[in-house]
Formats: sequence, C-alpha cells, structure tokens
Amino acid sequence: MTSSQVGTFSPWASGARSSHVGIRLPSFNSLTPVAELPQTPHDFVLAGFGHVVVVHRGGFSVFDAQTHALRAHSDGTLSSSGFPLLSAQGVFSAYAEFGFDGVRTERAPFDPFRPTGGRVWAASLTDTHFAVLAQRPLSGNHDSVLPPSLTAVAEKVPKAGRYIGEFLAAQQLKNTEGVGAISANGDFVVATRDRQLLVFPLPANRQGPSELSASVRKPLPFTPYDIALIGGKVTLIQALGSDAANAFSEQEELAVTDAANHARWTTSLHWLELSGTETAHVAVPFPVLQPPVDLDQGRVLLVGLGFAAVEGNRVVFTHRSERRCLATASAGGTFALACGAELQIVTRDGAIRETFKVRDGESITTPPAIGEDGSVWLATQRALYVAR
Repeated sequence: MTSSQVGTFSPWASGARSSHVGIRLPSFNSLTPVAELPQTPHDFVLAGFGHVVVVHRGGFSVFDAQTHALRAHSDGTLSSSGFPLLSAQGVFSAYAEFGFDGVRTERAPFDPFRPTGGRVWAASLTDTHFAVLAQRPLSGNHDSVLPPSLTAVAEKVPKAGRYIGEFLAAQQLKNTEGVGAISANGDFVVATRDRQLLVFPLPANRQGPSELSASVRKPLPFTPYDIALIGGKVTLIQALGSDAANAFSEQEELAVTDAANHARWTTSLHWLELSGTETAHVAVPFPVLQPPVDLDQGRVLLVGLGFAAVEGNRVVFTHRSERRCLATASAGGTFALACGAELQIVTRDGAIRETFKVRDGESITTPPAIGEDGSVWLATQRALYVAR
C-alpha cells in the first residue's frame, strides 16, 4: 500500500484510507510463502524501499524484500494497529523510529495531545508535516476509566534529520467517538457517532503551535462506522439491520479474527461533498469490513463478507462470500482481493483474472500490499507470502 504524498507506505494506502495505489498489477506466476511469522493475528503488510513490514497488534517485523531475511523485530512499540508508516528511512510510529539497521530513535511526546493508547484512524507524512488522527482510548485500554476522545495532531517535519519535529497544531474532541481520515492537503475529516461531519484544515501560516478550528460542521442523518476520502469527496459507510449497533464497537476485533465471518448487517455507502452535502447513497447486502476502496473514475469497491462495485446510486456488480474479504486497488482499477485462503486478481469490471491459494487453507489476515514492482504481499497467522 502506498501513499501519494512523499513516498510513504501505510495501512489502507494513505491517510485518505482509500486503499488505492498508483501502480499497475502485472500477471503473476505464483503465490509463494517466503517467511515464517510468529503465530499471531497480523493486521497489515507494508511493502516498499526494498523492505516488507508485517504489522501485528502492538509491533512489527521487517524483512528484506529480495532475500526475505528478517531485518528487525519489535513488540510493544505501536500505539495501536494501523499506525506505522514505512518511509525510505525506516518504520515510523508514535513512540519511536526504526531504521532498517534496527537502530531505534525515541520520539518526544506530542504535547499536550499525544495520541498513544488508542486506535489510529489515519496517519500522513508530507514534506512539511506529520499528522495523525486517533480515537482514544482503545477498547480494553483504560476504556472503563477514561472518557473517549478523538484527537488530531500535526507536527513539523524538520529540514534535516529524521521525522521528529516540533508540535504544530492539535484538536481534541472530548467525550466523542467517531471515524476520520486525512486529505492530501492535510485536512482532518471527522465523522462522529453523534452524527456530525467536521473538517479541520491545517493553519495557513503553520508557524504554530495552535489549536485546529473546524471549517465545516454539518449534521449527518446517519451514524457512520468507517470513512475514506475518494475523488475529492467523503465516503462514509453505515450499518443497517438488527446487528447495526455492533458495527463500530466490534470493528476492531473483526479486522483481525474469524469473528468477521459471523458479522450480520447490511451496509449503505454515502457520498458527501467536503461541505457535508450528500450527493448519493447506495446499499449492498453484506457487512463491509474495510474502508471504501477507490477503483478510479468514480467507482468504489465495498469489501467485507462479499465485494461490490458501486457508482453513485448504482451497484455495478456484487458477490457474496462466506469468508471475510480484503482488497487493495491498483492504477486503472484492477484490484488484489484476499478472501479466506485465496488471493484473486480482479479487473475493475469484476472479472477474475487470476486465482492463487495459500498453503494448508490458512486464512489471509491482511489486506494485500502492492509493492513498487507490482508484487503483491500478504500474511496469514503463520507466514508471509508474495505473488510475483
């Protein structure tokens, strides 16, 4: 998964959470296991700069992309799943930076809103600043004693040295739960469970430090449980049906366990302008279990216990699945789709181009990661695989 910002690789592709990369997928010969992994649920694989990072709950392992040798391993160093960024310099997290040589550099706290101990919705790195948007606390991590808050933080990137800069701007929405993403120009876009859309632009002068101020506050007629920024618009997903109330609270566990295979709700996708005006919505008959995926030219892929392509108010195609699916799209809209133990390469129009299976019928636990050369990386609970 790659970001369009300054050559970083991150979960869901970028701070926009659109799971889209600007790399075309070639034809593949095989899907091959290349490294054994500690037997634990793995959240994401990041591939770039000659390295592959396998992210698990609270830590990560770094492999050489060519030799597949383990370069570094770290436990208990991430504030939550979904946070690390892979750059040309190494792995970047809330607590520390790790060079590919394994050398760790401690990070100073984000004062006063350091978003550790929470679920990070989005992180973004540009040539001028680093930004992170997080929900605190993470379920089970002091959630019985700490009130929930959504926190957005930006810090300057120094002109020299590594990405440890001075505090720039922040906003903390106390007693609030919600979802969020970060646009390419640095705007924080938040949709709350109490049905508000908020947009927080970075300060124009960026001489900081300062408090972020909302440029948009718009009521929503529904409760969202995930978000992606696609084609200059906000896409939000809403759970429908008797199990809908569980979509937000269960999503953290659904992302990494077979509990996803028992999720029960249908899903509605809402398209909104950044001003908050809704322009279209459409429903699909299965639970969506990842952010909306950008298939280019106004087409969006919804993925969970099935997958469906939609445009505006229209469903282009839809398929149900008994196993959780995860996807990453490439340039032109062809996408890598992991469902259960299978990796499929699917065209923008829904035709299955290639199918590969992992050994022993293990479930794939990560979204496919598309490397710079078009290779596709993924992980099961026990092994790292690559399609070439």
